[in-house]
Amino acid sequence: RFYLRRTLRIFPAFYVYLAVVLLLSVTGLHREDPSTFLTAATYSIVYHPHPQGWLLEHAWSLSIEEQFYLLWPVLLLIAIRRGVAIRLAIIVLAAMPILRALLFVAWGDPHRLIVNCSSIDMLMAGCLLALLSVHPNWRRWCERFLTAWSVAALAALALVFLPHADAKLAGTLFAVASAALGYTLTALSIAAVLEYLVRTPHSLPGRVLNLHAVRHIGAISYSIYLWQQLFTESPVSLGILTYALIFIAAELSFWLIEKPMMQLRTHLGL
Repeated sequence: RFYLRRTLRIFPAFYVYLAVVLLLSVTGLHREDPSTFLTAATYSIVYHPHPQGWLLEHAWSLSIEEQFYLLWPVLLLIAIRRGVAIRLAIIVLAAMPILRALLFVAWGDPHRLIVNCSSIDMLMAGCLLALLSVHPNWRRWCERFLTAWSVAALAALALVFLPHADAKLAGTLFAVASAALGYTLTALSIAAVLEYLVRTPHSLPGRVLNLHAVRHIGAISYSIYLWQQLFTESPVSLGILTYALIFIAAELSFWLIEKPMMQLRTHLGL
């Protein structure tokens, strides 16, 4: 049921997008490397040594996500008990900074290595939250330490300080520390913010994020992720018209592709 739900949610819109990219390539409007197209279509682009083409560049994150979906449920089945699964998730989170540091030193290409392994932190942080959600000690810890002020500080850390530090430290001796720790700290900070918002939906940020317009942006965010690549190749041209085109494409994708697939999922009892 899990895999069928994920397939109906992710595959249709993605392969329609790939069909549009293929059409643009065939007609000569935009050239895409065939090997890059093939690895994107099979969710293996993270293993492509030299992917080419802007329109498919963002498929790396979806590739990591799909492979994570294959591996993590299997590990959960092996773990059997929730306590073992929690320890396993913590071990993975702790291992990622070490792995990134080693790859940074050995490989010398921080951007590529971060693309290939950093998002495991982001996904695993959410899985860890799910495992901890029913744990009484975790609930008590959240009530004690996750306050409005601490969560605001963590949001600033994830969205302002860490990206700024990463840009400033690029090319310096401290770049390895930024590459190793930055993504893990971002993942854990965002996880704490989400935990707080879920537990306090009536707080000011909770009310803002529950506004209909904001929730709708969340609903079409997958389509925004897919189709924005068509309009953002040239940073110079980014403007109100560009963002309007992105939202129009996302709305069409949501209502014509995603929504019917979600209705089919409901009809099939998934």
